[in-house]
Amino acid sequence: MNFRRSLLTIASALTTLAAVTSTSIAQSAAPAAPPATDAAKNAAAGDVTLPSAEELFARQMAATGPEGAFEKITSMTSKATMSMPASNMTGTMISHFAEPKGDGGGFVVVMNLPGVGDVRTGFNGTIGWSDNKIQGPRLLEGKELEQIKNDADFRREISLHKRFDTATVVGITTWNGAPAYEIRLKGQGEDKNREMTMFLDKDTSLLIGMKMTAETQNGTVPVVTTLSEYKEFDSPGGKIKMPVKTELKWMGQVQILTVESVDFLPVDPKLLELPDSIKALVKARDAKAATPAAEPASNQKPELKPELKPELKPEVKPEVKPETKPTGTQSSNDQPKQSAAR
Repeated sequence: MNFRRSLLTIASALTTLAAVTSTSIAQSAAPAAPPATDAAKNAAAGDVTLPSAEELFARQMAATGPEGAFEKITSMTSKATMSMPASNMTGTMISHFAEPKGDGGGFVVVMNLPGVGDVRTGFNGTIGWSDNKIQGPRLLEGKELEQIKNDADFRREISLHKRFDTATVVGITTWNGAPAYEIRLKGQGEDKNREMTMFLDKDTSLLIGMKMTAETQNGTVPVVTTLSEYKEFDSPGGKIKMPVKTELKWMGQVQILTVESVDFLPVDPKLLELPDSIKALVKARDAKAATPAAEPASNQKPELKPELKPELKPEVKPEVKPETKPTGTQSSNDQPKQSAAR
């Protein structure tokens, strides 16, 4: 893979990961459960008891904002810079999110990187797509589309843990220098093997780390994410806390996203419309799907008709007439042989 294509792969997946990050910071504001007994204090008493996953998630919800705050958010625009220290490169990222309504809403992420240009990824509630100068426009399918469906709609899928079948508190560990509860999530619909691990700060209950996989055009890639530098933002539901720094480690690379601004104003619907190039792909796909499929071939072997050979006419030989000899004349060969004894 050449350098430009490597950057493109990184940028394409980062646009999807931007949706994951934006979703992960928007936790459901359900009523907080009573604080669980601190595991460290119980350990000192000789009785180690970890809080349940439900208790930890309730603490996290309360730590990010007042009850119902995120439910009142219907749109969001964030602007961030993206840096890759090893390559000494810096790019920009703009993300637009809106609550899906009919054919509108969804999200669009535009990333710009030197040597690559704009890399656009979007989802409108049904169609996932990507467009860039190197690969051109394409529709996302399979696991890529499923990932965007799960991660893009921050209003429908507000909380990370609610998108998994089971959540298990593994224990207390250290993440980015801070004590943290490790919670393992598993099972996502039909994908029973889907896994993700969350790390909640033991003191603040905020999400500070994740281990997950990202679906890219080149396959599944493990990703380690560290979230830090939480900051309060004024939202329609009151002040909420969001991380302004996200560090991603994957594919042997380190990328750092730093949020510069966030607003919750209505997003211009035109920004979320499908580009003309994507509309053309959708039209072609739908036309192909509407074409009647060819009848499946029968398992029976086709009846073989006897080969028709051209009719051969009998060869007609020319009639040979006997040679007619003149009467009264006898050749010397026709003379009777004389006996030698004569």
